[in-house]
Amino acid sequence: PAATGAPLSDPQPLDWFAYFSTHASLTPGDLGGWENGMRLDAVSGLPEALTPNTPVVLELTWGAPAPTETPLTAFVQLIGPDGRPVAQDDHQPEGGFYPTTGWHAGEPTTDTFTLNLPATLPPGAYSLVTGWYDASGARVPVAGGGDVLTLGEWVEKDG
Repeated sequence: PAATGAPLSDPQPLDWFAYFSTHASLTPGDLGGWENGMRLDAVSGLPEALTPNTPVVLELTWGAPAPTETPLTAFVQLIGPDGRPVAQDDHQPEGGFYPTTGWHAGEPTTDTFTLNLPATLPPGAYSLVTGWYDASGARVPVAGGGDVLTLGEWVEKDG
């Protein structure tokens, strides 16, 4: 059954690895999507500021119109002032227990990403991005261009 927030009148069997969550403040696809139809529906845990030596723990909720033909790996990266990743977390959904090849149309899939920030962050602009890649390492193109969606941006000041 679809997740409606209403209590079930009778016990219903659930898929042991499926996690359902509702995000009433967002319309599916508000945050962006990829050319293969996958979309980012919600993000929680974005910090107001970056704190060195502190983990950033995010929850991203994805959706898709159909399963993918090949399994995809999601990534979240904090890109530093030099354009290179400062911290990142890459993994298949739900620790590999729910690959994109098994997703159901319209079903939300929520996953947690943890980025361990280094002890020091040089001054400059930082951006937090997410995307997908296949087993060859080729990134899935974002609808409208590029291969990442930006989740947040910060400017770290000197001193």
